[in-house]
Amino acid sequence: MLKLKRYFTDIKKASMLYALCSMLLLLAACSKTDPVLPGTRHPIFHAGGINLLDRAVPDSALADIRETGIYDNTYRQDSNNVVWRDTERVFSGLPTSARVAGERRPMVAGDHIIAGLSTGEVVKVNRNTKEPEWVADVFRTSAMTGGSSILDIVAPVVIENDRFIYAGGLGNAFCKLDFNTGARIWCADIGVGKPFIVRAGVSYVVGTNGFLYAIDTRLGDAFWRAEIRRQAEPKISGNVIAVGREKFDARTGDKLK
Repeated sequence: MLKLKRYFTDIKKASMLYALCSMLLLLAACSKTDPVLPGTRHPIFHAGGINLLDRAVPDSALADIRETGIYDNTYRQDSNNVVWRDTERVFSGLPTSARVAGERRPMVAGDHIIAGLSTGEVVKVNRNTKEPEWVADVFRTSAMTGGSSILDIVAPVVIENDRFIYAGGLGNAFCKLDFNTGARIWCADIGVGKPFIVRAGVSYVVGTNGFLYAIDTRLGDAFWRAEIRRQAEPKISGNVIAVGREKFDARTGDKLK
């Protein structure tokens, strides 16, 4: 009986050791690459809030940028994070049950497709080889621990000069990424559910918290923020930003009549 008891004790210890080793191996793997998607993985962003400068946007920041990403309607993205070219499957991401309704538009830049997923990820895929080159998480750490149940990226990404990518999602992060590597340049603590505007030195973003932000595209600070009555895609004409029926001075954020 004593030998039998010792035998079962040894089995239990071995099982616990195996489970611990398996967990450590899994954590080590996840720290370098995505367990589902191949390609370089960039970890969860630690957005550190928003530094509100409370000052006017410089006139030079309002100049147009060269957007090198286009929407090509031969590519489409379904609600399960699958990108198609007509009837050909180009990329398959991990489907989620928590997502919002709406059309998703993968953007094409040269030989690449950039897509935002309902998992809160942005992925860059080579459209010739169909291989992901990198995956970037665009959500705050707290969104994974109860801060937000939906991480969906529904606003189309903006690609500037094949150098930078601007992306924002419902996981409370609006980020500027390196086009080649997917590495974070900065992230601002803003949930994004509507398309946004990018200019030479400023991005106009409607936050899910009920504010319109003018974000400095160099550093991620906010020149100003203005309260809005309802969320809508911002439109710019000259130096005026319209959000629904409300209009604001694009330089100062002052509400216009």
